[in-house]
Amino acid sequence: YLARGEKYAGRLDESIATLTSVYALLASREPFGSRLRYYYGGDVAKTLMNLRRPLDAEPFVAEAQAFRRTLPADATTLAQETDFQIGFVRLVTLYEIGEYEEAKKVGEEMLGRYGNGKSPYYEFVTNVFVSDVFLATGRLDQGLAAAQAALKFAKQSAGPHDDLRVHLSALSRAELARGDAAQALAITSQATDTERAGNASNPDAADFDLARGRALLALGRSVDAVPT
Repeated sequence: YLARGEKYAGRLDESIATLTSVYALLASREPFGSRLRYYYGGDVAKTLMNLRRPLDAEPFVAEAQAFRRTLPADATTLAQETDFQIGFVRLVTLYEIGEYEEAKKVGEEMLGRYGNGKSPYYEFVTNVFVSDVFLATGRLDQGLAAAQAALKFAKQSAGPHDDLRVHLSALSRAELARGDAAQALAITSQATDTERAGNASNPDAADFDLARGRALLALGRSVDAVPT
């Protein structure tokens, strides 16, 4: 709960320190690939992804794979959860190291597995990250569609304190890649004053400011772009 509170407050560095200490304690008592280590290691991996540190999450993928091999055939829900976590880290890691075509293959495979109402939440998380993959491989319409779908899902399920800037940033990038700087800027204007005042150390906030700044520059408004 402490780590979750730190994460929601935007203090991701503190959150990862808390999660890592809990995982280290479990690792001293539990065997590699146990259920507890898988669960807490998964929390560490997800937070590392939020911090844009996918390579540091790789060891937890190996543990998730070890845990997956222990599951009986009838543990379908848990198997799906584990497969998603493994695929998710692979998708983001491949993108971050510049293997865009390989990342696209993983993303398309995940959308095929979870899309069309099969697993709406897993489809949503995939769309959050695959939109930039599509843009990087020149699939601009697919990138726009993924970003739109992610933002729509996020708006429908968001709580009063949820920060939507990560989704607005992705959609803004997609519009800018398609050459519509005015629309890219308009999308960032949807952020609330509360979101704009959020923790500046949050990588999502930095991505949002960068997306807005690039849209302003594309419109020739360099003076307005400086504060972002």
